[in-house]
Amino acid sequence: MVCPVAEALALWTEEAVTPAAQHHMERPPTKILIGTSYECRNRNRQEGGQLSEHAFANALDVIGFAFSGRPNLLIAHQATEDTPEALFGAAIRAQACAYFTTVLGPGADEAHADHLHLDLRVRRGGLRLCQ
Repeated sequence: MVCPVAEALALWTEEAVTPAAQHHMERPPTKILIGTSYECRNRNRQEGGQLSEHAFANALDVIGFAFSGRPNLLIAHQATEDTPEALFGAAIRAQACAYFTTVLGPGADEAHADHLHLDLRVRRGGLRLCQ
């Protein structure tokens, strides 16, 4: 991944993910589980579509988090109730919008149902897409 994405990931992890994990999960994450970063392909793998930010190494997909002493917490299997896992997931997703210009995850569309897509795509007027 390009340096600005790596920097945003490090800052998001330090300033948002770790504090949210401490608060909701009562422990810090030991690892971020990454599905994809650089991959030369079109958006949502659609034939004839525009290139994805992954094709420019400007994006990554977070599929979950590892924590000591418990099973991995996968984005695809997060509960929707007021559980610690659901509150953690909601907090880090909302806070990701301060670090990345695109945040897509479950509920945004079918292609992002099982992960958080994070990228630094530049848009006119500095607009952000957070769904």
